[in-house]
Amino acid sequence: GDKVQILKVKIKQRWQAAIDGGEIKRIETTGRLPTEQIDRYAQDITSQGIDKALLAISLDLNLVPDIEQCRKVATKQKEEFPLLGLIPRFTLRGDRQVASTSTQDEIDEANALSQYAVDLELSQILLGKIFEMMRQDGGLTADSLISYISASPFFDENKLGMICIGIERYFAADYVSAVHILVPQLEDVLRGIIGKLGVSTTSLAPDELTRGKPLNEVLNTPELKALLGDRVWFYFKYVLDHQLGENLRNDVAHGLMAKDRCTRQLTETVLHLLLRLTPYEV
Repeated sequence: GDKVQILKVKIKQRWQAAIDGGEIKRIETTGRLPTEQIDRYAQDITSQGIDKALLAISLDLNLVPDIEQCRKVATKQKEEFPLLGLIPRFTLRGDRQVASTSTQDEIDEANALSQYAVDLELSQILLGKIFEMMRQDGGLTADSLISYISASPFFDENKLGMICIGIERYFAADYVSAVHILVPQLEDVLRGIIGKLGVSTTSLAPDELTRGKPLNEVLNTPELKALLGDRVWFYFKYVLDHQLGENLRNDVAHGLMAKDRCTRQLTETVLHLLLRLTPYEV
């Protein structure tokens, strides 16, 4: 009751005090990226013309981290550095503890997701270079991107209006608005897709009223997972609805997004999720 609430407040205050007092610090390292290879990869895609380039982006699995490979890497790292498999993790976002691990399986999965986060950043660099090149040659504009997405049967006319605004805010470098517009629209697009797959888009609440299925139920629909495939499905899960991932749906819906999280790279990842849906048909 009241004691539990008091304890929750004290825990949050303690986390914030630890952050303010410097107990929790960022650990950074530097690395060298193969810029020539990145430029060549992006050039190969953008030289195809805007529609073919967007199709390539939507199909190329090089832009989608592989969670199974990350799990293998994490297992190998644990063999080389056994301590990695023993230390519980506490995940903070801002002044909130959003996840913790204690069991061996939880620790192993958290280590795999740390590798996934690194791979996602590398994918974002590739994706960012492609978008940059397409914008520089004039082929990628708000109109051309909207036109391409609108050709997909999954983007109904009543959704396109808001999606168009989100895309326009991206091109205006207003990434805060773009993320906060596009993420809820992407959730509803996914909900619409399971409807097209013959699955109910609503569920019965305890008060016996129907409500739209929340994103976690939508993503866990077997028919949607079969459509996307395991690798792409997990990409959506990690970015939109995973406590150890970006968890954008929750953070946007509850006003928990800090301004500095709404970057060009994150916005382009959301756009990439939209593009990943365009090649599918039902």
